[in-house]
Amino acid sequence: MWDRDRVEQHVTDEFRLDVAVRGAEHWVVVDGELDLATAPGLDAALDACLGHQPLTGVVIDLSPCTFIDSTGVRSLVRFAESARCAGVLLSIVCLPGSAARFTLDLLGVGDSVPLHDSADALSLGGGTLGSL
Repeated sequence: MWDRDRVEQHVTDEFRLDVAVRGAEHWVVVDGELDLATAPGLDAALDACLGHQPLTGVVIDLSPCTFIDSTGVRSLVRFAESARCAGVLLSIVCLPGSAARFTLDLLGVGDSVPLHDSADALSLGGGTLGSL
């Protein structure tokens, strides 16, 4: 069960960002188009996650993400490196066959960050993270 410190950020009519916190684990859900206009909102949310201590894991759920451009990919790759340096586990949930998954697969993001087909029973640090 999630103890939710929930933050909602509406960047545009086509974008929503939700963050849920359970202890030392954060779940970030990206809904809509992740692009030049919306990536700064994701960057700010992910930077805030790293500022939360203790932090053991972050899941970025792109299941409801309808589009991702190179700016969005840059945000994910930048955060992956920051998380690695901070010793934080990172996983990305991205539906097979989605536009976001196609882009991440095409660019080889899965070679450096675990990509999961669904959020069901995703585990970080020994705990099971449930969806929002």
